[in-house]
Amino acid sequence: MSWQKNARVAIAAFVIVFIAIVVVALRHRKPPPSAAAVPERRDKDCVLENNQSGELHQSKNGKVVFSMKYGFLCTYADGRTRLGNGVEITATKNDKPFTIVSREAEIVQSGDELKTGHFMKDVKLTSEGTEITTDDATYDQQAGLMKAPGPVAFKRARMQGTGVGATYDFNRQVLWLLAKPHVTVAADEKGQGAIDATAEAMGMARADHYLKLTRTAHINAEGRAIDADEITILLTQDDQRVQTLQLRGNGRISGAADGGPQSMAARDIDLTYAEDGRTLQHSHLVENAVVQLPGEAKGPGKRIAGKTIDITMSPDGKTVTNLTAAENVQVDLPADGDTPAKRIQSATLNATGAPGTGLQNATFGGGVDYRESRAARGTVAGVDRQARAVSLVVATKPGFGALEQADFHGNVHFTDGPQVTADATHGLYHVDRDQIDLSPSQDPGPAAPRVSDGRVTVEARTIEFGISSRKLKAETKVRSSMLPQSSGRGQTAAKPGAERAQPPAGRNPAADQGQSKAGEANAQTRVPSLLQQDQPVTVTSNRLEYDGLAGHAVYTGNSRLWQAATKVNGDTIVVDDKTGNLEARTSVHTEMMMDDVDPKTNVRKTTKSTGESETFVYDDDKRLATYTGKAHLIGSQGDLAAEKLELFLMKESNELDRLEGYGTNGSVVVKESNRIATGARLTYLSKDETYHMTGTPVEAVETAPNDCKKSVGATLTFKRAVDSVTITGNNLIRSEQKTIACPTETR
Repeated sequence: MSWQKNARVAIAAFVIVFIAIVVVALRHRKPPPSAAAVPERRDKDCVLENNQSGELHQSKNGKVVFSMKYGFLCTYADGRTRLGNGVEITATKNDKPFTIVSREAEIVQSGDELKTGHFMKDVKLTSEGTEITTDDATYDQQAGLMKAPGPVAFKRARMQGTGVGATYDFNRQVLWLLAKPHVTVAADEKGQGAIDATAEAMGMARADHYLKLTRTAHINAEGRAIDADEITILLTQDDQRVQTLQLRGNGRISGAADGGPQSMAARDIDLTYAEDGRTLQHSHLVENAVVQLPGEAKGPGKRIAGKTIDITMSPDGKTVTNLTAAENVQVDLPADGDTPAKRIQSATLNATGAPGTGLQNATFGGGVDYRESRAARGTVAGVDRQARAVSLVVATKPGFGALEQADFHGNVHFTDGPQVTADATHGLYHVDRDQIDLSPSQDPGPAAPRVSDGRVTVEARTIEFGISSRKLKAETKVRSSMLPQSSGRGQTAAKPGAERAQPPAGRNPAADQGQSKAGEANAQTRVPSLLQQDQPVTVTSNRLEYDGLAGHAVYTGNSRLWQAATKVNGDTIVVDDKTGNLEARTSVHTEMMMDDVDPKTNVRKTTKSTGESETFVYDDDKRLATYTGKAHLIGSQGDLAAEKLELFLMKESNELDRLEGYGTNGSVVVKESNRIATGARLTYLSKDETYHMTGTPVEAVETAPNDCKKSVGATLTFKRAVDSVTITGNNLIRSEQKTIACPTETR
């Protein structure tokens, strides 16, 4: 029986007793006593009113399922009950008890259930460890909701918050703050784990252990700012620690701790924490993901972008031990001092490291674009480098620090400024040494590694190239090609001391050393002027050491230089691009095209001159070609042999000006036309086509159809292709001429 029914029975009994007393009093005709003062009723519509505090408890199966305490009670005919002067109601919903305390209330009860309630002033709801306070709230048992239209506050364990407007769903145990929510989580006993959160609305699900912030959600967690359109915090079963943070829409996180990411941004972000609820273990970023990792010292951080990014932290949460990114990956490594900034773009990225050191190795795949850049300033050179490859593996200092090595695989193409290019199937870039090593591999790419500095192109099995120093080492099947540059020489020969080309107007050579040095080197490079200036020059050898800035190349091991019909062979060939000088050593063989005027026809033509010696040196400024060591030269001037032969060329052409031969007596040999002359010294002057020979003695043998003539003396003079010899003697050697039997040997 409900308390309302009891109250009606009590009222009926009271009326019967009252009537009986009146009848007895009238029967005795005693004067009525003074009437007692009847309390004035507060509400005339009350069926039952109790101005004194009271309480009611109802049990079911030995368990209290409803209780009510009040300081004032008024029951209406429609079943409503108004309570005042302090109200406390305990009821159950889904077998879970809750208590509502307020100063005033209006309720409707049915049986042992609270159907509806309107609670006013100092309202406090306590349910399953959650305490909600407000000044006005309504309860609807059928909907399972309590609603509060005004300011609201709540508490649960270390969490508390405020807002404007709230609903509490008793079925799902979910509290929603509908406007201006502000939630804080106090630090734990270690002083850690404090959180401050705001949004436009907030929901706390007790049974499902999560907290949801919607619309302009913001969390400040120990100095880390977390923002998104919506944030869901998944809690442990005791609601004491964070398990996962889910950011949806415009997710942003800033403020790093102990070496972790400085910032993260993506459309959606999931953060997973360790058991302590504060140590970040894993981050998953989806759509337009960007991660900023700490930089060197206090420098700017490293930026990693991609469609998706996954980050795994060390157990202590202090270092990143694994990072993967996919689709439109871009890594930006900032400049550090004079170290150029670097940018790497690819389809995929997988970076790994150890807990103590953090990321140190990274693999980029699906097509790689690597760039280095640095603006020129003062005496520091500008840098503009690019490398493309199928894949790239990099090694860095701890924590994805300074890049130490970049290992490119497949269709490697490297450029440094407008002149330097390198191609190979495999390229190992030693960033700390500013050197790239090219070698063959099973990856796709050119048949042999190749490097070009805009002046010289080198192919070989392996190549080591210093990018700034322009120093190159090549091994095995070396082949280089030099493309002559315009140098003010005209089409063929260069004028010594030709003026160096100037850099473009507005360019600062000192500030742009890296590129201007190479540019200046190209501007003043000089192909030996005995070669044609409009055709490439090719050199092959077993090995090559080349200094691009000095313009000095040393080819060793079966070396061979050629340009069209011009050839220079030797074990070693040295080419100096600064001076235009050329040198060959050991088993030298040359074939050079020389300009010549035929003495019989006076027609100018190009003839081949073949030379052999132990060494060959060409001095471009002097226009001097020197053969030393068993020198032997065959050309339009005859068949010449000596210990040393010097060829002085005309300034403006490859025509011989004069020739000098040196040796011991009899080692200088001239075979010209129908004569053989031997001596110790030779001078040939092309202007009058005259040979001058000296010796101790000098001898000449002239052959004729019927006889031969031998001339002996101290000096011998004869003209090219002219059958006359002038011989003279001195105090020691008497000149003579005689007829002899023609020798069978011509030399």
